[in-house]
Amino acid sequence: MSMKIEYKKQILFFFLLFLIMIASIEISVRVFELFLSECGIINAETLPYNYFQKRLICYDFLNLVYEYNPVISLKPNQHLSTININDYGFRGNELENNEDIYRIVIVGGSTVFGTAVFDHESIPAELANDFDDFENVEIINAGIASITSNEEIFHIKNKINTIKPDLIIIYDGANDVHYKITNYSVPSSDSTTISFKDFQEYFRTPVVIYRNLISPLLSNFQTDDKKNNNAPGKIMESYKENFQLSDKVSEKWYQNMKDFCDFSNKNNIKSVVIIQPTIYHGKKILTNYETGFYLDDIFTKTTFTKMREKLGQLPECTLKVDLSDVFENVEIGIYRDGVHLNNQGNKLIANKIYENISPIVSNDIKKNRMISILD
Repeated sequence: MSMKIEYKKQILFFFLLFLIMIASIEISVRVFELFLSECGIINAETLPYNYFQKRLICYDFLNLVYEYNPVISLKPNQHLSTININDYGFRGNELENNEDIYRIVIVGGSTVFGTAVFDHESIPAELANDFDDFENVEIINAGIASITSNEEIFHIKNKINTIKPDLIIIYDGANDVHYKITNYSVPSSDSTTISFKDFQEYFRTPVVIYRNLISPLLSNFQTDDKKNNNAPGKIMESYKENFQLSDKVSEKWYQNMKDFCDFSNKNNIKSVVIIQPTIYHGKKILTNYETGFYLDDIFTKTTFTKMREKLGQLPECTLKVDLSDVFENVEIGIYRDGVHLNNQGNKLIANKIYENISPIVSNDIKKNRMISILD
């Protein structure tokens, strides 16, 4: 009998020892992730934050949890030091429960989401400040890092439409050009499949090991093309004059925007398509820091040029805006890499968007008030 008790004690001891070991590793991994892991914004001269703030921004962005069924989206209810994701999976405050609200949704990639800036410094947040004088106007940040116009259309039709927006803005271009997706279909997947990604907000060890050890090892066996398939903000590989691929990428973007405008009209939603600026194709007087991210990429310039031409051909859209050269006369540093902006740059974009859409919003609100009075 005593031997069985002793055996159970040993099992319990080793189990507790195992838990302590796992907990110690997890704590060490989180400390490493916060203070020692790669953080691309540490030396970003255009970001007015101290070292610890930059580390915290990187840590929060790395700790964001995504869902992938059927397309990439942000998991709802994530509350970090610099990033808040609300009940609907959008960055920012919870949505207002007010039938009289005029709801504006901005859709796009990481430039809309606001990587490397705080919640209140993103383009949608700055646009909300511009609309302070308007009564009952709500700005929603529906940006998701790395998505292209293909995922944007899916989210608009299947998620954003359910919150009854009055006006939707698509602000994009860079991701479509960078990822070069010419054919797209919504992937079919089993939503019941469980992977370690489902637990990453609670247990970071597998994620950090994969990101910092396994992934770099695997990259050694990748082709040069895949090695250079980084985020569009990093220095792009210079492509040859592949005009055929450029035609396909710009045409796919055009078809997606056309689909967006058609869908918006059918659902009585105002549609705004905006082409974003980048260092690679826009006009700006670059600072010494910004020059380090510039690359004379013929493919990017050609594709953006074709997108700009196709923007004018879009039928049925409420508004079409080309912001490619919005920073033409800006001399201060606003890019923190080739695509993403600091808060000052986001303010300038938000101000320009406000100039373009405020007459539409004002007119809609007046019409709604007249209808309400007549009813």
